Amino acid sequence: MKNQVMRPKRPRESSPTEDAVPLSVSNKGVWGQASRAQTAHIVEELRSNTQRLSEAIRKGRVAVELDPSQIVDEVGSDRLGDWGNDKAFAELVENFKVRGQMQPIRVRPADPAWQPDESKPYAISENEKFILQSGRRRKAACEVLKRPVLAVITTELKDGDGTLSDLQERYFENQIRKNLTGIEFYLAVGEMAYYIRETHGSDISQRAIADRLKLPQPTVALGLKAQRFRVELEARLPAEASQRQVREILPLLEMELEGTESSDAAKRTISKGKSGHAQKCIPLEHGGDVRIKPTKSGITMIAKHVAIPEKQQAAFERDLAALLSRYQSG
Repeated sequence: MKNQVMRPKRPRESSPTEDAVPLSVSNKGVWGQASRAQTAHIVEELRSNTQRLSEAIRKGRVAVELDPSQIVDEVGSDRLGDWGNDKAFAELVENFKVRGQMQPIRVRPADPAWQPDESKPYAISENEKFILQSGRRRKAACEVLKRPVLAVITTELKDGDGTLSDLQERYFENQIRKNLTGIEFYLAVGEMAYYIRETHGSDISQRAIADRLKLPQPTVALGLKAQRFRVELEARLPAEASQRQVREILPLLEMELEGTESSDAAKRTISKGKSGHAQKCIPLEHGGDVRIKPTKSGITMIAKHVAIPEKQQAAFERDLAALLSRYQSG
């Protein structure tokens, strides 16, 4: 018998019976169940990520964009002079124009109960207001360029006090940059110290204030004096005076202005301007002051922040010339 190759039998074709059930390709089958599970997992992952993003924004770990009009500056700058018109600020604006804002500012919500929307954390309502803590020059640069401000939002306040937190943030930012002048440094310390006194009572000790601010007690004492004698301090020292110059002049100002002993010695040794002659500041009844400084050839007199109506300018100039001429002639 010849070898025969066994071929598999082809199944017989048959028509479906009445009770036959077709294979399902709908979402009711195994594949549909897997698809639903995967979709649910993706939705849950997105929801979890959105919650984490919302939490990161609330804790100041992720920056957001705010319109400059949403940001309120309650404590102001601790810098003296018109920094908005100086060369350094113009350079900052130009840098922002080319590179953008690389470092965010710091703000806190005006409403202590504010929370980001967990479904859309980045979508912050334009009606929300925030208090500026640090980054005044950066905010101002964005205003000049008419662009949003990159900001981190903090809802965790130091000691639960918003204003003190604002003052401390401003102070520490400038300390990190190390570009506060001596006068600006001690005025900033004094402003924080006076605020703590106002909110905790005048009987709080300088040591307690120093502990709150994490500063040496002598620094706090000098800061309080700088605020007390602010007008005289700014009149007697140049704007760029060092911290050492401020430390030297404050005890002398205290002796001179508060009538303590050795006031005559204070007047003789009071810190002097660049020409070596003491400058006197005379406050005016309606604001502003006149500063008089002796020179080798006579005196230099400067009127600061004195508003003279335009229609009275000519009369003012005549009266001033007559007054000076009278004393000049002896």
